[in-house]
Amino acid sequence: MGKWIEWMCTVCGAKKIRNENVGRPMPGRCSRNNGKPHRWVKNREH
Repeated sequence: MGKWIEWMCTVCGAKKIRNENVGRPMPGRCSRNNGKPHRWVKNREH
């Protein structure tokens, strides 16, 4: 079983949990950033 990484958008605070070997989530559209992409940073490792 691998590690899980919680990613958080620095602008809106949205969080996603993904396996470490999958990488960052797709940017998508950030509601608080005028429709620009999310800015994902590592928040926690499980």
